[in-house]
Amino acid sequence: MDFEIGQRLAARRRARGLSQEELAANLGVSRQAVSNWERAETAPDTDNLIALANLYGITLDELLNHEANTIAPDADAPNGAVPVPRNLKADAIAYVLAIALSVVFYYVVAPPLLFSTVDDITEIFGIGISPAMALTWILAEAIFVLVPYLLLAPIAALTRSRSRMLWVVPAAVLALSIGASVAWAAFAGAPAIEFSGIGGALASSVVIKTDVIASIAGCALAATIARRRRSDTNN
Repeated sequence: MDFEIGQRLAARRRARGLSQEELAANLGVSRQAVSNWERAETAPDTDNLIALANLYGITLDELLNHEANTIAPDADAPNGAVPVPRNLKADAIAYVLAIALSVVFYYVVAPPLLFSTVDDITEIFGIGISPAMALTWILAEAIFVLVPYLLLAPIAALTRSRSRMLWVVPAAVLALSIGASVAWAAFAGAPAIEFSGIGGALASSVVIKTDVIASIAGCALAATIARRRRSDTNN
């Protein structure tokens, strides 16, 4: 492949603010393949050329013809980068997967694991029923709340979603269930305090959970980490 074409491919990618890894994920190829194109060691096939042109919002002629290759960054985009077009279908699939996995983890997988973990810790250290046991529960709860956030990056990569709001999903799943539990408790005039589960009930319980505090704290921490990692990646 012409070395000048390789340089133009690299310039287009950088103008979009994409790393080689991000471009490869968008096209469904390896990072090495993108690197080889930009070094003119190999050439993209027709399908990938079309995909590149669509991604950059230009024609094939503009992608390959040096006379048509004037790259104009968007002044409104961060650092002058041209924003990558959103794939709403990919975003929707990513949101559905994130919601499903968050619900399954928080309300099917986590509760028995949480009880087992706290029981093991209190037995090993002989904590018993005490403020130390309550602290152990809250810390374990906060750690378990982080788990769905660890699944967001693989979900985004799998679906090729570039949504910056995916990190909200686990927090929303907890917030909705907490709100339903609190609303039902208020409606039923139920008493206030009980240790259980993660973030309250899915409206099946009439009690307000004390570990809601741990859930909210864990979500806030996880959201901060997720947003900071996203910011670091973009920079």
